[in-house]
Amino acid sequence: MPVFGPFAAGPPVSRTLSLGTAYRASNPALPAVVTVNITSTASISLSGGTTNSADIVVGPTNAVSGGTGSVVAKYSNSNTGTLTIGLNLSTISAVPCVFDLPAGYWFAVRQTSGTVSITSAFDQTLG
Repeated sequence: MPVFGPFAAGPPVSRTLSLGTAYRASNPALPAVVTVNITSTASISLSGGTTNSADIVVGPTNAVSGGTGSVVAKYSNSNTGTLTIGLNLSTISAVPCVFDLPAGYWFAVRQTSGTVSITSAFDQTLG
């Protein structure tokens, strides 16, 4: 196991996550480093632009899925402004969000605007 400070990191455990659902680490008895890869496409056309955003929330209960907890990471992909020609433009943004999860805590990815996708996720326990 690799050693990070006083902790040894376990092997990465692949996770399948859904937006707005509370999760614990693969071993909730240990703290973990969690990586969530979020992707979205923001477009702008003559009729307007889009903004896609999400928050990763951590807390001591599974209520993080709906409204409590602390925001530990923010994701945003925006394509707004004024388009003066007849083209539609899009930006694709793929961002890894990495955060520490205390032992026994919960986390959730909450979409806050537009449309975002979780393309992959994994955690590594520390202990």
